[in-house]
Amino acid sequence: MRGIAVERSPEGSFAARLREERRRRGLSQAEVAERLSARLEVTIDKSALARMERGERSIRLNEAVALAEILQVTLLRLVGESGDGPNARVRRALDELENAEVLLRAATEEVERRGAQVEEARARLAEVENRELAEDLRAEQ
Repeated sequence: MRGIAVERSPEGSFAARLREERRRRGLSQAEVAERLSARLEVTIDKSALARMERGERSIRLNEAVALAEILQVTLLRLVGESGDGPNARVRRALDELENAEVLLRAATEEVERRGAQVEEARARLAEVENRELAEDLRAEQ
């Protein structure tokens, strides 16, 4: 019975959405705790984050803001009202757009990372080709 009451409270909604958004982004509790610790310059361990997600630990405003930034969502997304209201469809559409933007950013970062790897490989290949060409020229002389 307590779980239902907690889920309907603002704290319970925040906890559930925190867990949902973390999972949606494929992050572990340890990863989020580490990023949160670095951002806030305090130690927040995995168990503290687990308690936050269960609604068993209060969340300070600076923690909530940092968590929203880490998860790349708005603070409103984490504290927003339930899906029962009249704006539920609009909110879901905005959530889908937000999720698509997160995926696009991640894909763009991956493309940039892969592009850098390609450039490094090309540079190494050019070095090898130049070395081989120099060796061939020396051998001909």
